[in-house]
Order: sequence, then structure tokens, then C-alpha cells
Amino acid sequence: MNEITEALGLGQLLSGPQRITGGLLHRMDRIHCESGFYALKTLNPQIMKRPEAMVHMVHSERIARELKCTVPVVHAIEIGGDVVFSLNGKHYMLYPWMEGESVFPPNITAGHCAVMGDMLGRMHKADVQVDGVKKNTPEEVRMNWALLPKDNAELAMLFDHRAMIAKWQSEANESVKALSFHQVISHRDLDLKNVLWQGEMPLIIDWEAAGYINPWQEMMETAFYWADDGKGSLDESLFKAFATAYGQHVSLTNVCWKTVFAACFQGMLGWLYYNVRRGCGPENADDEDKKTGMQQVQQTLIALKAMDKKIRLAEQWLKEM
Repeated sequence: MNEITEALGLGQLLSGPQRITGGLLHRMDRIHCESGFYALKTLNPQIMKRPEAMVHMVHSERIARELKCTVPVVHAIEIGGDVVFSLNGKHYMLYPWMEGESVFPPNITAGHCAVMGDMLGRMHKADVQVDGVKKNTPEEVRMNWALLPKDNAELAMLFDHRAMIAKWQSEANESVKALSFHQVISHRDLDLKNVLWQGEMPLIIDWEAAGYINPWQEMMETAFYWADDGKGSLDESLFKAFATAYGQHVSLTNVCWKTVFAACFQGMLGWLYYNVRRGCGPENADDEDKKTGMQQVQQTLIALKAMDKKIRLAEQWLKEM
């Protein structure tokens, strides 16, 4: 670690590294150097083998910087003009260390949801343009069942829900295609762990998924995160607080919510499929990564099954607003 901190001009390591939990793809450590406190992200080597990975990391940080005048952002520190640096075959990103805590059910309040709805609405209304970032061409998500080991006990629940997964997949692919006519640049992963709270002040972190997305799709996906009651359903007061605040910036009228709801399955399905691959080996993950992958398969499938109930509630509450 001293080799890294010296190479970055941070001085000698005084304490740490202290592993920070929460991230599901990359490793994050808190480090204390002669020059101060930092968060050091070690990028997943399997992710970084993808040809587009480095470009996407750079673009995501450009997006964070472009939106920092609109919402409170934590972005990577540039070193020698770069936001991703390499040493001994590994890739890293460095951030200022920010004190704060994420909130989770049952501690999420209507105040939290109103703030999040307001911030997301502001990002979408800003409709920023970032050099090099292009609109998404809808890509279909498809599970390759033939590659999955049928004798894996941990995948039994996945095979039990094969017909339902196929239905979600078909409807999501068609809906995302239908919504692609209108896209804005945004964070695209505003779940609970990607927001640090300093009292009532939020800081948006982890911008690596940033890019173009249909605004109503992201609005609904984010509302589902923040209005979750912790029991697989939604809290009405939290949902309405989020949607009302968002609606101050982006109209919620004349929206085909049926299409939006179906599109909300695509991100979760993509995450499910990725974790199946890393849990079973095609991603060449290490043992720790494989374990995380299989855990996420189970958790994501449970979340997908809960989505139907959430959609029915959201549909009813939107009519009442």
C-alpha cells in the first residue's frame, strides 16, 4: 500500500487500509496518509478486462463533474489528469474521504425520500451533455440457460422460476426499446448504499453506472429503492414523498406507466445474469467473488419476485396523486 500512496504523491501511509463494506463489484479501503484521509477503490480485475470498461469509468467521472453544480457529488480525484491509474497490473481510483452514513429501512423517512426525489428530478431536468457519452442503443438481456450447471443446488430456485424469468425478460426488453426515444444523462444506480448522509445533507457517490437512461424508468426504479418498507413491499408515505418531489421538476402526467414498470425489471435481470456468471465461473472470478455472486443471485431473485407487488401499489398511488 505504501507503494501506491507514494506513487500518487500522498506520502507515507499512517494507518489502514481499512476495508469498507457495501460495494458489490470493487474493493474500497479507507486510508490515512501524510496528506490526509482518502477512499481508495481497487477496481475488479474481471470487470476491467472488458474492452469498454476503462472508457466507461472515465466517462462516468465526467458525468459526476458535470452534475456537481446540480446535486451534491463525490467524484474521483484526478492525478496527472487521469481518474483511473494503474500500478503492477491493477487499476485504482482515489476519492476524498467523506464522513457520512447510508440509511436503510426502517430508518428511511419521508424527508429522505423527498430529498432524493428532488435531486433525481433536478438531474433529469438539467439534461446535461457530456463529451464522448452517447445515448444507449437498447440491448436485450437474455439468460443463457444452456451454460448453467443443472446440478448446482444454489441455482435450484433460479430454475424453478425459469418461466417467470422468461416473461420478465421478454416484457423488459420490449419496454426498454419503447422508452429509448427519450433519454437523459443520470446516475442510474441511486440505491441506498450509494448515498451518504451528513445529517439531512446527502452526498451521491459511486457514479460508475452513470449514463443515459429514460427518466421515468430511473424515477420508478429509484422510488422502489427508497420507498421499500424492508419487508418486500412499499411504504405509501415514502413513495408519495419521493414522487411528489420528483414531479416538481419532471411531469408525471401522460406517462405510459405499464411500459415503465416492465422496463424496471431489466436492470435487476442484468444484475441477476451477471451474478450467475460470476457465481458459476464464466467470469473467472476468485472464490470470494463467486461467493458474493451466488449470494446476489438469491437476493436478486427475491427482489424480482417482490417487484410485482410493488408495481401494483405504485400504480394505485400514482392515480391518487
